[in-house]
Amino acid sequence: LSTVFSTNPGVSFFGDSYRKDGLVSYFAYAGIFAAAIKLRNRRHIKLILNIFVSSASVLALLGLLNIPAVNEYLFINPGDSVFCNPNHYGYYICMSIMSAVLLCSSNGADGCGKKKKALFFVIHAAELVLLANALIACKTLGSLLAVIVALIALVALSLFAVRKRFWHVLIAAALIFASAGISSAGVWDMKAESTRLFTDISTVYDAISGEQVDEEALNAVGSVRGLFFRNAVKFIGERPVFGYGPDNLGERYRESGITTNDRPHNEVVQFASSIGIPAAVFYLLAMFFHLLMFIKKFRRLDIVTLCAYAAVGAYLVSSLFGNTMFYTTPYYFMLLGISYALIKNLGCESIIVVKNSRA
Repeated sequence: LSTVFSTNPGVSFFGDSYRKDGLVSYFAYAGIFAAAIKLRNRRHIKLILNIFVSSASVLALLGLLNIPAVNEYLFINPGDSVFCNPNHYGYYICMSIMSAVLLCSSNGADGCGKKKKALFFVIHAAELVLLANALIACKTLGSLLAVIVALIALVALSLFAVRKRFWHVLIAAALIFASAGISSAGVWDMKAESTRLFTDISTVYDAISGEQVDEEALNAVGSVRGLFFRNAVKFIGERPVFGYGPDNLGERYRESGITTNDRPHNEVVQFASSIGIPAAVFYLLAMFFHLLMFIKKFRRLDIVTLCAYAAVGAYLVSSLFGNTMFYTTPYYFMLLGISYALIKNLGCESIIVVKNSRA
């Protein structure tokens, strides 16, 4: 409906030449999600995640090596790899690093032998180190914050939900923090980033609490994301039901005098302004009920399900500062579908075992 009533149905159907995030891509996201929720076998889920993580690790390794001939042949840039923007690479690494945490934390849970378990741990630990380095290389603060928040939550929740795996989670988190800390030395001024972050938080807090805030300071929040965000809120009021159409905010931004960006850098606001308030509400309700399933089954959680939720949570935090893209969002819907499949079928395996034993 949003595409039909769009101010430019052609762009909304196919997406623009850069983002390619029109209705066609939305159908692809829906198909990936629908396929993922049908997964039942955990070995298949781990196989998919192993392919995802190992591919990301190869990209991270190539970025770390930074060999000019290889970079030119594979179209790799050190800061953003094969992506068009370092932020997009950050979204991708955010999801892949949390998937690697899942694999590392659940290592040996399937009952493999000690030698195999040790080998897999070394492989997954190496992947974590490489991905942590890539997370620093792309210098995307939103993705870094998302990983930090997700890891802290995962460590805390694992202590209550899956205590037997707590040390596995803690070791994985420690590897990431240590690797990121070492990688950032002389590369990324974290002190300056922290100062800027707290300044932005203070500015937003003052604005919300009714204090007099300079408009330029408010627009500059989050590397000018404040300007994009505030204009998108205005666009929502102009077309609240169906929005301006998928991937069709660029023209409206240009009409407002903004030529450097076509998104609000907040996915919920993006949905509300491009496909309408009802669509954004449906999305938020879906996330709420997905979280509700997690709360209801918290006492029965296993490490794989908990880590899958942490991966989804990391992306959701990152999405508060990011945009959907045709080559990153599919991985989110894959992980969302996997987490749904895991939580939906949690406990079914034990029921089947009991029934078979009784038979």
